Amino acid sequence: MILAAIKPSEKLIIMNESKKDLFKEKMGTMNFSKAHELGHWVLHVTEVQADMFAASLLMPKEIISEAVNELKQKGFVTFPELYKMADKFEVSISALTNRIIGLGLLYINNKKIYLSVDEMTGQMRLF
Repeated sequence: MILAAIKPSEKLIIMNESKKDLFKEKMGTMNFSKAHELGHWVLHVTEVQADMFAASLLMPKEIISEAVNELKQKGFVTFPELYKMADKFEVSISALTNRIIGLGLLYINNKKIYLSVDEMTGQMRLF
């Protein structure tokens, strides 16, 4: 499914008009698509690199780290909290969770949130 594209010769980022209902419903999907295309424009990169550019632009490491660490202070994190955070950053929940997982801030497996890789794997560090 193509959500957006760039036309460098016309200096345009074009959003797929047939997806405007999706964009209205999910502002985060539209924002991430725009940032993704901007990544292509600026860096002339692959899809993965454009996604990384968009994630970094919309969810800077320092700000996301601080927000997640605040949630972790109580000893657990819930999906409703992550959905609120996604709304705050105006991104989709999948963009947010991919960014958080990519930064190693949380681990999500089988729709369960873990605070550390050790917690997820059931391991315990002795040293």
